[in-house]
Amino acid sequence: MAQMEQRGSTNMTKALEALSPWLENPRSIVNQVEALVLAAAVLLLFQLILCSCRRQSSNAFIQAGAWVSYTMSFPLVTYTLGMMQTSPVKNVLYPVWAVSLFLVAGCTNAVTSYDLDDNKQWKKHLFEVFQYALYSAINIKLLFPYSTAEVFNLKAKYFKSMSITPVIVILNLIVLLTNFVKVISCWRVGVDFSSKRVAEFMRKQAREDRPSVFNPVAMEGYRYPIRCGRHKSITIDEVWKLDSTLFRSGASTKLKDSCLSYALFKLLRRQYHGMECAEAGLPETRDFVLKGLLLTEDDHQIERAFRIVEVELGFYHDYLFTKYIIIRKREKLFFAMLLVRILLISIVLHYVTRNSLAVMTAAAIIEVQTKTVDTIITVLVLTIILMVEVLQAAFYLASDWAKVTLTKRYLSNQCYRGNACLEKIIVFISKVTMFRYWANQIGQSSVISDNKYFDRHLQYVIESPPHSLAMLFSSFSLGKRTTRVSICSPVKRAISRSIKMSKDPLTNGKSSLDHNGVLRGFSWALNGQTQTEIMLIWHIATEYCNIAQPNTTETGEVQDMKCHREVAVRLSRYCAYLIDSAPELLSDYMDTEIPIAKMMQDMRKVMGKCTSIHAKFEVMKHLEECEGEEEEEEDTMFRRGVKLGKQLDCLDAALQWKVLEEFWAETIVYIAPSDNVNGHLERLAKGGEFLTHIWALLSHAGIRAINRVQDKHTMPSHPSEENV
Repeated sequence: MAQMEQRGSTNMTKALEALSPWLENPRSIVNQVEALVLAAAVLLLFQLILCSCRRQSSNAFIQAGAWVSYTMSFPLVTYTLGMMQTSPVKNVLYPVWAVSLFLVAGCTNAVTSYDLDDNKQWKKHLFEVFQYALYSAINIKLLFPYSTAEVFNLKAKYFKSMSITPVIVILNLIVLLTNFVKVISCWRVGVDFSSKRVAEFMRKQAREDRPSVFNPVAMEGYRYPIRCGRHKSITIDEVWKLDSTLFRSGASTKLKDSCLSYALFKLLRRQYHGMECAEAGLPETRDFVLKGLLLTEDDHQIERAFRIVEVELGFYHDYLFTKYIIIRKREKLFFAMLLVRILLISIVLHYVTRNSLAVMTAAAIIEVQTKTVDTIITVLVLTIILMVEVLQAAFYLASDWAKVTLTKRYLSNQCYRGNACLEKIIVFISKVTMFRYWANQIGQSSVISDNKYFDRHLQYVIESPPHSLAMLFSSFSLGKRTTRVSICSPVKRAISRSIKMSKDPLTNGKSSLDHNGVLRGFSWALNGQTQTEIMLIWHIATEYCNIAQPNTTETGEVQDMKCHREVAVRLSRYCAYLIDSAPELLSDYMDTEIPIAKMMQDMRKVMGKCTSIHAKFEVMKHLEECEGEEEEEEDTMFRRGVKLGKQLDCLDAALQWKVLEEFWAETIVYIAPSDNVNGHLERLAKGGEFLTHIWALLSHAGIRAINRVQDKHTMPSHPSEENV
């Protein structure tokens, strides 16, 4: 007996020792919890703003901030809810904080996943929703004075008292339903029945129901679906034919283009799921781009074509990384739940400011009384959440999803036709834009003038490579700092002209060189190596020519030459940027690491300690060509690039830059078609890439993938004596 009493005393002592931190200073626990809740609310606000901006900016702060706000919210919510549930220290505001954290866990409408792989984790997200709901329910129990058996009498006993408890319970259930939207959005990306219907619809159009007349300007005959329902479909040619007041207004062009972008997004989405694109080989598909979107070389026409693609890729980004696709399908439910959440949060806010909450549970706890600072922080948290709710609604209403949805309803229901009120709403919303689609910039890198990023390739050839851990951290980058320049109209014009002049199949610069009558002299620099090696050789040659010729300020023909030069240099440096910072978009990037490393090693050896551009140019200018037995060993991409630069520099300056401009435009068009759909889609959430826009444009012309290996060894990779 004495032994049992001693054991019980020992257990009590251990229990008191375990509780001593809370017994000594229970207020510190509450302070920690409310600080974490406030941090979670602030993260939610940052998540909404930064994740809404990440598709338009590759800025390191925005990309890193979006990643932190998305990634940190889950462990923060889990830890805080667990701390609130396991600790014997309680505060009457815990249920309010718990439901606030539960709402944070569902993320904002601006993000459901940070990258494509997150969408595959929908089962994990579903488990987390139930986990957070359980934690929140346990904390809400603090406000319940009844046992489980008495819960069924709540309507008679408790709800009549107008307590805060039923409000928080209902809010918790509404938040639970809201959080399912994230799970459904992730699940839907992997299992998209809509894309299957679109694929079947286009297959039927291509094989059975092809119209006899096609006009890509008026979209006549182009039955690209805006709505592809089981019983009724709406196609883009119907929108162009419609002669209502709405489509005769000043906003008609923008509305039609938004609808076209949405239809093109639905077509492009099939590639992500590996579905057949039945219309790809049809002549009218190619005409849609060449004789429709790119009909003329007028700057306005070209800007419109690229803007349509921008909006299309904006839809694609939102489909993959946000909740907008689910909200669009259940708009009425979304806004109803939004209004209920705002109402219930406002009621809770009212109770908190009046200090009307009280702990009602009969369980043994250490209750910490609420101070003014607790009330202030709770009010701040709820205010932030209300602000997020209102901003989310505003962002959606200003998005292209709302514009297209209203237009679809206008088209599908005859009673809406001629409705002046609805038409005014659609016109007003069509003019509102809160965020750009992307920054309209391209990255710039240079092997000659700024090669610090290319130096990382040296790890493949140096005798003592850096430690694996150092390599890991060096490769971990949320937003590499690179030089960026705006995509000027001449660049887009050059790309447009190259697409229109492109032959079937596409060539890697041969057509442009042949068009300018210089193919024979430069054919050696186009074959015999990978496409990445070809681009680096021509990039070095372009840099050589750019340094060799000083800038001029004259007008007339020289001004045209300056324009050619600017386009050539920008596209050349963009290709260098792609090789270094976005190699996954290139078909052969896995095979080029060691050749690039050898090129950098050779360049370092040749350049020595030269740092200025002109000093480097003098070294290149007097670089002896490899001859004899040492040629095979020393003739790296760098030396071949210098050879090509010297050869180009012998041309007339005007012809030289015209050749380089057209070569680089054709090269960009040549490397754009790709089977690596995921690589392009991942870049949408990192500020976007100009190459992705060209990839989408070519996809709609029926150019989806090309064989870049077939001509690799058909021509010599070194200049013959007569060509040098």
